[in-house]
Amino acid sequence: MLDQKIIPQTSFSIFWKLKSLNCSFMTWLTQYYPFSLLYRDRLFHYNNLRVNKLMLRMENVALKAGVEILILSGGTGEYMAEMIGHLDPKTKNRPGIITILETAFQDKYGTIFVRDEGDNVRILIPNEIFQKII
Repeated sequence: MLDQKIIPQTSFSIFWKLKSLNCSFMTWLTQYYPFSLLYRDRLFHYNNLRVNKLMLRMENVALKAGVEILILSGGTGEYMAEMIGHLDPKTKNRPGIITILETAFQDKYGTIFVRDEGDNVRILIPNEIFQKII
């Protein structure tokens, strides 16, 4: 008889492997016309590959600082680029964690601001620095 803990973990890992294969394939595919016209606003689009890699690098910097964050979305405005991250809702000492995140990002990349917005964390990067980082 199978242990019940093995089945969800196995299906979860299979799901993430298939998702990563699909994203890799879609990234490769969207660099060629006419497929480049599809899904331009999605993170897996070839034009957004550098932003996606930046988000992953920022998650790694946060993890090295001892904070687990998941950055899911973002965009650029006239003056600032912003990314929306999520912390565990059960996190205690949220203001301290926001300060740790901001310090870690500023040590690595320069002027970056981190703001708490309830369930979300908003990461603000001036466009000049954003272009240098990417």
